[in-house]
Amino acid sequence: MEKIDFCFFVTELARDGEFAVMLSREFEKRGLRTFFVTTSEAGDLAFQKAGLTNFCNIESMSKTMQITDENLGRAVERAQSQFGIESMSFEILTEKMVFKRKDDKEMMRKLLLYLFSLSEFFSKRFEVRYFVQGCSKSLNSIAFYYAGANQGKHIFFSASPIAGYLYFSFHPWGLLEVDPKNVKHVEGEARKRIEDYVAKVKEEKKVAIVLPMSKVTPSLTKERFQKLFYLLKNFRSEHLPILFILKNFTMRFFRQFYVRRFYQNPVPGEKYMYFPLHFPDDSQLTARAVPFITQEFVIEILSRYLPYGYKIYVKEHPASLGYYSSHMLRFICGLPNVKLVPPLLNSHGLIQKAEIVCVINSSVGYEALLYQKPVVTFGESFYSGRGVTLDIRNLYDVPKILQQAQRFQPDRERILSLLHAWYQESYPPSPERVFYDSHQEDAEVFCDALVKYTEGQIP
Repeated sequence: MEKIDFCFFVTELARDGEFAVMLSREFEKRGLRTFFVTTSEAGDLAFQKAGLTNFCNIESMSKTMQITDENLGRAVERAQSQFGIESMSFEILTEKMVFKRKDDKEMMRKLLLYLFSLSEFFSKRFEVRYFVQGCSKSLNSIAFYYAGANQGKHIFFSASPIAGYLYFSFHPWGLLEVDPKNVKHVEGEARKRIEDYVAKVKEEKKVAIVLPMSKVTPSLTKERFQKLFYLLKNFRSEHLPILFILKNFTMRFFRQFYVRRFYQNPVPGEKYMYFPLHFPDDSQLTARAVPFITQEFVIEILSRYLPYGYKIYVKEHPASLGYYSSHMLRFICGLPNVKLVPPLLNSHGLIQKAEIVCVINSSVGYEALLYQKPVVTFGESFYSGRGVTLDIRNLYDVPKILQQAQRFQPDRERILSLLHAWYQESYPPSPERVFYDSHQEDAEVFCDALVKYTEGQIP
């Protein structure tokens, strides 16, 4: 069988296909063999235009197979046994919640067809060392489970907490991992670099999102109309749910104005716990924090055990204006000692004045550590379980941990050591360049980074 060094999974958008073509050429220069799995015509067209044949379309492959309603139960059992999947229902949860779908059977069937067709295609042709894809992209679970069942390794890549860098990870959920041996006291130039980084973050107070705010807010700008025209023109080739996108944008646009009635400004001198809302139905919740997926429920629990004299300041994710239902926000505002603050308030300012920062697994928890604030977490994250946060894994522990949080301060030396370890596991290029505005030089840097990450493992 043909040996492949890296197999990439390419999502629906044309720009992903174009970047994949750049990667293919760069790896070929390094004497490494690649293959790409696409999900739409947009990806196929990019390869065909470049004259490349090292790709296949999983959507087309899956159409050669069939799973009837009568055989669906047996197919689920087979997949769970063959690929080591604990629950197929869990694997469709993100798509089910994001797109408000109720056709569990069809979602399950599609996932199974992808898995089985991928297995049949690769088992006869290739021996793959590494399957690679970006976090929060489609086909995450398919690639991961197939790799695990076929002695391959699966690598996620995503935005590093160190701004301007990427990281790679073998973790099942794509969490940034560090070797405990590398978490040690930092001195000299390394310490200065980390301290300068912390000072820069505090000075700039940038919001930790990859895209500019102009691209994520539901506004009627020239750029938005251009994007709408592009979607209407290309939704078939990119397999985009155009009706859902249009309906979602319209609801967000009007809802962002309606929910302003719920906002209350912070009160100077008021003691509060800061709780940032996650993007609704994000995989951060549906994969890494399933017990706490209903965020308003978590806030309700916190309000019941809130230390005397405290308020909870809740803030919407800045990239999700209009996404939260008015029912959800109304419920949060009705809880005792809870305030919904305006979503465009700078998160760094709220962190600085907060007594406690409580998160599910938000990047706000990481930012709060830079200010040495007591951080309480509910879900799995790259910074929890490292000795610098108070982690809730059992709701019975909430009262005790909230009491501890009033006296807790994370150790600064430990935080600097972790920052240095995370920095060592971060690579250029910046996520913005890879995901949204990539060029040939970005592909070169990305290839160098991935080869370095896997160094010593490729003969």
